[in-house]
Amino acid sequence: MFSLQLYERLAEGSGWERDLTRWARYSWRRSIRAIGGFWTGDFVIRGVSRLRLEELYGTMIGKRVVERSYGFRTWEGEVVGLALTINGIPDEMSLDSELWHNKVKTQYTYPSAVDREQGNLSYTTIGGDDVLQDDAQDFSDYEVLAGDATHEIRVTNDDGSVCSGYMGEADTKTNPDDSIYVFKDQGRGLAGWNGTTGGKTPSSYIVSEIGMSGTQQETAWSENTGSSDIYGESQYIEVLPEECYAATAEASRDRRLSEYAYPRSMSSGGLAYDGSGGGSQGDGELVVTCAGYVFSMNRRYYETNVEPLAVSTQIRTLVAASEYVTDGGIASNAKLIALTGDDMAFKLWDGIESMIHLGDGSDRFVGGVYEGRLFRYDVAETAMLYEWRNGRLRYVTGQRVPPTFIRPDIIVRRQAPLRIAPPGATEIGNPTRAYVTECEFIAPRNYRLTTDAGDVLVGGY
Repeated sequence: MFSLQLYERLAEGSGWERDLTRWARYSWRRSIRAIGGFWTGDFVIRGVSRLRLEELYGTMIGKRVVERSYGFRTWEGEVVGLALTINGIPDEMSLDSELWHNKVKTQYTYPSAVDREQGNLSYTTIGGDDVLQDDAQDFSDYEVLAGDATHEIRVTNDDGSVCSGYMGEADTKTNPDDSIYVFKDQGRGLAGWNGTTGGKTPSSYIVSEIGMSGTQQETAWSENTGSSDIYGESQYIEVLPEECYAATAEASRDRRLSEYAYPRSMSSGGLAYDGSGGGSQGDGELVVTCAGYVFSMNRRYYETNVEPLAVSTQIRTLVAASEYVTDGGIASNAKLIALTGDDMAFKLWDGIESMIHLGDGSDRFVGGVYEGRLFRYDVAETAMLYEWRNGRLRYVTGQRVPPTFIRPDIIVRRQAPLRIAPPGATEIGNPTRAYVTECEFIAPRNYRLTTDAGDVLVGGY
């Protein structure tokens, strides 16, 4: 009825590698969603040598998996997770973007204070101009000899009052450059403090950089091309919780990139439970988790603001930014929406999914990634073309539908208690109709259909 084939990673090519059917025939389980398309799948490899299990565990991550049925491609995705258990000891490997990323940048907050008091403080004057002295400080890093001030100083007095000023030239009162001239304005046109210093004693101060203090900053992207050439690109934006300078943020970015650039084998901890009260001591097994290429879209961020445009136009823009997914047909939706990726970066599929749910005010839409990694977006089905009879899905013409051919976004006629349909009910709202949002194939011939009402129809071929 179906076969499951393994191919090279897309970043490396498209060549066939091996037939997985003998392992997947009775353990393969995958789903398709009306919003998302080819979704997730998994199967288990058992009954092979430890050497073969370790070889598969070390080589399968990121490779392409294709389900074929009756000559058609009925599901496609990639291996995104592996869980190996040998002698009761579990290890895992994953393409989860939290655990693997080969292109990183860091967002951070520029320090609100670049310096603080060092020694004894006093308000004083030099040549009649207002000056703050800190006998253990060197103000030369902040002085300006010409043009606008670049730093501001904010002084807290012993009575809790505050004086502030813009910093000009450094001078020497007791020790080299231990004093700084202050001005009321950034252009240094008017000397003096903003606030009263008469009769006050300074107790502390902070120096901040004008225009940068407390602002949100980010490093440039840094990429490990050795990894992306093998597995494709996986972006990650690290957000540092503490204030820091660019050098610190870049060091954090580079450390993260060196640690997470390649998929890693990680111990799951403890012993795998086999139901007998102890660790599984058999020949071992490998659980293979797959995901449709719609998930690969979330390995990239969108960081550009776009003025209000039609939803269909915005979806095309996001699809075009994907690495593996291309436009397979995007229906027109004139509803206007703006993208604000520059204000807050978002992942491609997250943005598309939110727009699919918008509809256009009158129709519901569906969209997802299907065979050939083509993204399709269209108005949801409104015609009833299937029926549920005796625990099986059939075409309205009576023929049974093969489990591997069942897809969501269909309306199914089913038996239901006699009820009065609400006024103006559509096919989707009709009590004898069920709109299928997800279908799951359970090898070798069973399936589950989930409706928008949350009902589950369990069938077999």
